[in-house]
Amino acid sequence: MKLVKLLVFFFMAAAVLGLSMGDAFAKYPNKRIRWIIGFGTGGASDFLARTVAKEVEKTIKKKIVVENRRGASGIIAAGVAARAKPDGHTIVLVSTSY
Repeated sequence: MKLVKLLVFFFMAAAVLGLSMGDAFAKYPNKRIRWIIGFGTGGASDFLARTVAKEVEKTIKKKIVVENRRGASGIIAAGVAARAKPDGHTIVLVSTSY
């Protein structure tokens, strides 16, 4: 639970920093956020992402879609994130080996 609180704090701090930077982030996020997970559904990473996403959605008032792309120890998910449109609306959860 401490990790969830830490991640929620991290996202909220990032949002506050974004607000303090003026017009550069005034319209962010302007659409749903895509969170790519490199592991299957029902695992610890999936649970963590969905729990944090639910809390962050309350703050940013936008939907966070958790998308599982399992396989190749997270390389598939990292590749999907690398090819995503560079608009700041895609994040990826990878293991500590990265």
